[in-house]
Amino acid sequence: MKNIIAILFFISLSSFLLGQNPGKKVGYMGSGFFPTKKGNAKYILFETTEGKTYKLSGYGVEGNDLAIERTYKSKKAANRYWRNYTDEKIYYPGGKLKTHRSRKGIYPKMTESKRTYYEDGTAKSILIKKNSKTVEDQAFFPDGSIRRENKWQNGKLLSFRAFFPNGKPHVSGEFSPMKDFKAKTPLIQYYPNGSPFIKSDMADMGKRKSVTQTYFGRDGNEVKVDSSLNGFPDSIASDLINQEFEMSISNAMPREDGEPYPLNIEEVRQDIGYPLVAREDGVQGSVVMRIMVDKSGVARYFYPINFVDRRLAVPVMLYILDLEFMPAVHNGEPIPFWVNIPFNFKMLK
Repeated sequence: MKNIIAILFFISLSSFLLGQNPGKKVGYMGSGFFPTKKGNAKYILFETTEGKTYKLSGYGVEGNDLAIERTYKSKKAANRYWRNYTDEKIYYPGGKLKTHRSRKGIYPKMTESKRTYYEDGTAKSILIKKNSKTVEDQAFFPDGSIRRENKWQNGKLLSFRAFFPNGKPHVSGEFSPMKDFKAKTPLIQYYPNGSPFIKSDMADMGKRKSVTQTYFGRDGNEVKVDSSLNGFPDSIASDLINQEFEMSISNAMPREDGEPYPLNIEEVRQDIGYPLVAREDGVQGSVVMRIMVDKSGVARYFYPINFVDRRLAVPVMLYILDLEFMPAVHNGEPIPFWVNIPFNFKMLK
């Protein structure tokens, strides 16, 4: 049980609150925090009972709002591994549903679904896997238009597309219907006006552990070609972000100077999971992504600076734009900034 408490957002034990919350809550477990752009939302965690199932429920300190619920088949299942839950619900302050995950079956015959929502209740994303293979994978803007769409067929990736709020393409790439994520076309990241910004030729990334990249100015002229991944023209992208994305930062929490801080890194890591083909082939190692985060904390552009195999790298790239950040701050003002985010994959023995 201590392992569960430690992982669930650094929960610290404090028994003095026992008995302050009546009802189905049968045992005080500790307290923890959810990082948000408006600050850290504190919650108190309780064991609860409901029929034959075992549930962990977190309640917000202010207003006693329910913050998180995890349901397990039994207390033994929860003790064995904290992610063995069959159902998970995370709520916004105030009680509106933010994330709902459910699981049935045992790998590889497992069915999983994840749905996320904006605070007004509109759909934010949907991810469905059947027999551990992705069948539906989309993310939406608040107005309901497509923000990201990954198309799959029998567990094989066919295409990766993302869009700007104006409907123009943000990222596009097609893949051969093979299980090892072999690219069929270059992966292209675009300027908001629709012209190419970065073209990544990933056809041989599995062999060379690198990606040949071509960069373009807003005038369409080629700027630089670099296959070492060590010479990305940061100044070009920084200039782009400064001029193109003057977005509202009213919800950003004031803080001291520092690099961008990911708010939902664990959620994105869960969405990536352990790629099925990598698991089947025994591939493990790390992927490090370099990400341009704009003034509002939105991930805009990315490229891998280190990876061991495309069977790990491509699945990470599919969800990297789902990361949400506290923006970088300099002299008290949010600024665009590059940040490196690692993703580690290690098979359990």
